Amino acid sequence: MKKAVAIAASIIALLLAGFEACVWYETPTSAFPSFEAARAAGAIERGFVPAFVPTSATQIKVAHALDSGRIWLTFVAPEPDLHLMTSSLTASGWSGVITDSMRAPWWFRPWPRSLQPPLLITPPAALGYFTVPHSSLCAIVAWGEGRAYVWRGGGAV
Repeated sequence: MKKAVAIAASIIALLLAGFEACVWYETPTSAFPSFEAARAAGAIERGFVPAFVPTSATQIKVAHALDSGRIWLTFVAPEPDLHLMTSSLTASGWSGVITDSMRAPWWFRPWPRSLQPPLLITPPAALGYFTVPHSSLCAIVAWGEGRAYVWRGGGAV
């Protein structure tokens, strides 16, 4: 009996590992130390890093789902550059940016808990909420941290 349980547990573990491997394969993650590095790698041209991201951005991390076209992006930039960036976006409230696609893959960090549905917490007041005109992109800026979070639910930027 113990041997059967051990075999069943091993099979379940292998199936779960295979599933996780497929998820990672289907949602590759890239990191770039700077906007120029992202540009050199073709991430801007391919739409993984939107052109409105400040050229001063650093610590850029992006994940994109191959099957759905969803994108999750985070980066750091000086606050004046973030203000300049958001001047081209449409200010929105918390309810204007809540989408199912804001849920990033569990391994994609940093991605704040407040952006992971189910949204059972009150959003922090120090965040700016934006949508991007003529696209399915949404953005949140953590003003005190100089960090931005951007996601797309699918389709073209």
